[in-house]
Amino acid sequence: MMKLRSVFSAFLLLASLGSFSIGSVDAIELGSGGGGGVPGLGSVSGIDDRYALFDGATTLEAGLLSDDGTNVTLTSGSFVFPSENDATTPTICFGVPCDSGIYETADNHLILALAGGAEIELDSGSFRGDSLSTPFALRLANSSATVPVFVFGNDIDTGMGRAAADTPALIGAGVPLAVFGTTIPITNAELKALRATPVTLVAAQGVNTIIELKTAIIILDFGSEVLTESTDNLVIQYNGGTDTSAAIEATGFIDSAADDTIYVVNSLTTGQDMTALINDSIELFNTGSGEYGGNASNDTTMTVKITYQVSSTGL
Repeated sequence: MMKLRSVFSAFLLLASLGSFSIGSVDAIELGSGGGGGVPGLGSVSGIDDRYALFDGATTLEAGLLSDDGTNVTLTSGSFVFPSENDATTPTICFGVPCDSGIYETADNHLILALAGGAEIELDSGSFRGDSLSTPFALRLANSSATVPVFVFGNDIDTGMGRAAADTPALIGAGVPLAVFGTTIPITNAELKALRATPVTLVAAQGVNTIIELKTAIIILDFGSEVLTESTDNLVIQYNGGTDTSAAIEATGFIDSAADDTIYVVNSLTTGQDMTALINDSIELFNTGSGEYGGNASNDTTMTVKITYQVSSTGL
């Protein structure tokens, strides 16, 4: 008797197919007559010991396959196909000329072939297109500001990721080249303590990296009463004390009696020495002589939306 190799795990293999092929073996026409009580098996030819499905005899082990006129079911075990390693004759193909289908180049490494060409590659870490000179790839990874999930070819640390909810990022060599719209909420307590305790907007990114502020939008969410200030302006600065924005006038903004929004840009100029800014964070700071007061209900808050870039010095 022709026996299926390996240890079997029961599952339904074939459903509602007209025909299929195994590597270079002739097509098996399902439901078109055959032997051993299973329609279609009589049309198989060209089988030899290369195929793990068979073991050198002429019939399948009795009772392993059943047919209800529509579906052929493997009642016990599993089919084991050869690794054909060829896009022009994939292991499992569909119709003539049998140049579109699926094959395995290595263990746990599948290729989808179309018209004789390798198009899509799937392994335990990624899903990628193979037909282009610089193919795309989707990584099976948790995205962050330093881990992209849409990458290019085998350059798996360069591409697009998600720094946080609603915050896309462009990433190069595992470094966030641009992060768009990072949102930092600032509570009333934090707002009233910005001089003593600046709020970090972007954390330090690591050795030999420099954060560059692109833009920021600062939103005041007015509560029940106004905040008070005298000469207590705001600034976005590196945690070492170097300003990366011009002074943000507090009068008319912090003490506004309604919601308010202001726009901030980078104030660094050509020739700025950046050496001392390597691996610094960026923070929002109250430059005045005292903290903000007022708003007895403590219900006025602030939100900062910041876009930034990180550069690696390579030193």
